[in-house]
Amino acid sequence: FANLPHEIGPESGFLLNANNQPSKPEYPHHLASNWPEPLRALRLGQLLEAKPQHGPDDMNAYQMDSLSMAFIRLKPFLLEAEPASEQGKKVLAQLKDWDGSMARDLAEPVLFSAWAEEIQRALFSDELRRKSPDEPVSLFDAWSGAIKPLQIEAALSGQSAWCDDENTKDHSEDCKEALSRALEEALRRLNRDLGSDMTRWRWGETHKAKFQHGILERLPIPESWVAPSIETDGDGFSLNRGSFSFGNFRHVHGAGLRAVFDLGNPMASRFIIATGQSGNPLSPHYDDLVRLWRDGRSIGLDAQGKMNELVLWPAQ
Repeated sequence: FANLPHEIGPESGFLLNANNQPSKPEYPHHLASNWPEPLRALRLGQLLEAKPQHGPDDMNAYQMDSLSMAFIRLKPFLLEAEPASEQGKKVLAQLKDWDGSMARDLAEPVLFSAWAEEIQRALFSDELRRKSPDEPVSLFDAWSGAIKPLQIEAALSGQSAWCDDENTKDHSEDCKEALSRALEEALRRLNRDLGSDMTRWRWGETHKAKFQHGILERLPIPESWVAPSIETDGDGFSLNRGSFSFGNFRHVHGAGLRAVFDLGNPMASRFIIATGQSGNPLSPHYDDLVRLWRDGRSIGLDAQGKMNELVLWPAQ
């Protein structure tokens, strides 16, 4: 037990974790093989360092923070693109002024997410392509379960060979070309899927959390009866986690439970789960917490309990 990662009296005055690796690089023992990027932890550290004291309302706000740290890291590279189309130039201007909030009512999250996916494809799909027909999938498809912002950042830093498309033997692309080509490809995809009117593009239209019923979804029952769906904020790199799979913006991974514990006043602690207390679709409590969960609201629980009195009356 003494060898587990630990820290006593950190200089920062706080300990944090956002699913990131809890140990330092020199830690000698194996804990796991795959850890999410530390971007969400970096964001949490920024919020905690911003002021000396934090209350329950602050903690609730941090849980609902929807700033995409992927965009923050990649923005300097994105602004180097030179779009060929007028639509591309308009998108670049929008993203230049955007703060990175993955809010469901904005178009910018759609633009960034589609562009980031196409950048990843432009950088890595040629080198990680199928080498023979016997391979069931390419290395790129097996690896690209989601956007990889730190790998994209590394590939775009300097004059990287990753930016050159191996499929164009008579031309060597630089990173600016790769970025620009990826933007135009992302726009072709969005125009096809969402229509050509960019004013109607919204993150929430494409980024929805669907809560499927593990048993009833297998029966011939209308999906809307058993699988509540709601538009959500966030992405896989915001504290308010709204992860999606590569090529599909549907919200597939996030917080099932949120809790804010007030250690000075435990009765004031607040909680929320993603759907409802009941697993029965006919119950009013099957999905009555979905909107509260999405909007960052919570409920209190009576931690005191109640006293019950049992009275036994003799028959005679």
